[in-house]
Amino acid sequence: MSSTIAKFAHLQIPLEDVVKATNSFHHDNIIGQGDFGRAYKGRLLRSGRLMNIAARRFDCKHGDEDLKFLREISILSHLSHPNLLSIIGFCDEKDEKIVVTTYEANESIRHYLHSPNLTWTQILRICVSAARALSYLHYDEGRDYAIIHCNINSDTILLDEKNLEAKLSGFEHSIKQLEYYKDEISLCEYNGTMESNLLGFSAEASELILVIDNFSNGFLDSYLGEVNKMRIFTWEKRLKICIDVAHALNYLHCEMEDQKMIINRDICCFNIGLDEKWGAKIVNFWISIFLPPNQEDDALYLNVSPGRTSYIDPEYELTRKLKRESDVYSFGVVLFEILCGRLATDPIYKKESDRGLAVVARQSFCSGTLEEMIDPIIKEEMNENKFILKKGPNKDSLNTFIEIAIQCVAEAQYERPSMKVVVRELEKALLFRVSHCSKT
Repeated sequence: MSSTIAKFAHLQIPLEDVVKATNSFHHDNIIGQGDFGRAYKGRLLRSGRLMNIAARRFDCKHGDEDLKFLREISILSHLSHPNLLSIIGFCDEKDEKIVVTTYEANESIRHYLHSPNLTWTQILRICVSAARALSYLHYDEGRDYAIIHCNINSDTILLDEKNLEAKLSGFEHSIKQLEYYKDEISLCEYNGTMESNLLGFSAEASELILVIDNFSNGFLDSYLGEVNKMRIFTWEKRLKICIDVAHALNYLHCEMEDQKMIINRDICCFNIGLDEKWGAKIVNFWISIFLPPNQEDDALYLNVSPGRTSYIDPEYELTRKLKRESDVYSFGVVLFEILCGRLATDPIYKKESDRGLAVVARQSFCSGTLEEMIDPIIKEEMNENKFILKKGPNKDSLNTFIEIAIQCVAEAQYERPSMKVVVRELEKALLFRVSHCSKT
């Protein structure tokens, strides 16, 4: 954290100056309170000029406040627009984390929602100026990324003193994201076969269209739960599909050019396409998070849980802390879908747990009954309906697969493996299977 803060040293304000400006954080100077802590008004001498300021004092009792504090500084320091709150500086001293911005005496629009004094012209001016702020965040041509605010509400839209125009604030939850087609084009830097190929795009008027290659064998979800369709998936073919997707995720997480990284956030069987040779490719990057070089995924806290419940990382859902391991969890769910031959949302799993397959698989693994969940088609193929797992390479292949799948769906993020480890273990499982076939 300290090395990152050093980049903004020119904005640092001594704690004693902030204390003096707010009259030792006197309760009479409190102008707001939220999940971040309290905000105080004050008068600060800065560069020889006395100015009205607002000091947002972050409550560091919560584990993610350091990251919210850093995010607000990082984003505000790179933005300049008449309808955005302007940063003056910050204080990071003696366990105090304070962001100092300009002070808007008219407070937020929440205080005016039931006011009979606002004219229709003033209401329109507020709406238009707030829209200008959002348009700047989303589409400014001077940046190669958009800012997704993630916290628009009546408390974060302040009103200036002069024209009663909107001043957008509250950037502690915001994220940076490349424009939609730049995210997709960045994937094409990889010349492998693991992501859908981008053939082109259209960005005209209100239309945003991506053109990707066709998947002649459809998507994985259309096979799961369909016994006749699943028969074409031998154990070896299932392993190869899993390995394709694992390679793609490993690339997104740690092998992109210039140390960039993408967290997909929506890994599931519905987003795995199958080409004419049954090669698997990841599609759908609409809610993906693109991280520029050297930005750690530890700095991501998001208020929303996108995707499908049965695939969502439980730690992310609880804490809103998004990491690469969130994708690993979702992929673990896909591994069990392929092992069991059913969708994660199949009623047979839902009646045991609202979260579906992953929870049931963990419980069965711990009780020693996971074998009962395995797709009967695999059992038939591997041992002519006898399914003896006590000896032979088949046991090694299946057990290697199950062990890495269980690790992927661990409750805690830190207990899950990296995708590099997942690739290695899945390839080991395939090697065991191929070796067995060559001997029979």
